[in-house]
Amino acid sequence: MPSGAGHAAAPRPVAGTSGRGLILRAAGACATALIVALFLSLFLMLDGPAYAARPGVPAAALEAAMDWLVLLDAGKYAESWTRAGRDFRQGLGKAEWARRMAAVRSELGANTSRKPIDARYARETEPAGAAGECLVILFGAVYEKVSYTTETLTLCREDGRWRVAGYFIR
Repeated sequence: MPSGAGHAAAPRPVAGTSGRGLILRAAGACATALIVALFLSLFLMLDGPAYAARPGVPAAALEAAMDWLVLLDAGKYAESWTRAGRDFRQGLGKAEWARRMAAVRSELGANTSRKPIDARYARETEPAGAAGECLVILFGAVYEKVSYTTETLTLCREDGRWRVAGYFIR
């Protein structure tokens, strides 16, 4: 009888289906799914409300900062100066502020997105800190002509309202 005749051929493992290969593939699939889930979670967190309250930061201060920045985005520089705090207005005249902002904003183009990235109470030694209760809020911003920049606003409480005491853009 020829060898192997009458006997079923022994099964050969198919490439990539060994127990070890299946375990490695399953582990790889789980790791990939975990990474995708983490990135998706991060994306959803970053894509949240434009000015969600940060822990320990009064929502009214964050809202005042965003409202003031919207004035700048709309080219309403004189109105932004009028709505700013006393220290801000005393430091620079309305016409000069409007002229400077028009020049800066023309270099940036229109704002396309902005999100708060940090907020903390100012210490007495920081600019505008001596005026009373003050916050420093940092925003990450994207403009038409600049892919990413930071905007720093100092807000202080005046007459029971949060008002901009300083603005800096990098």
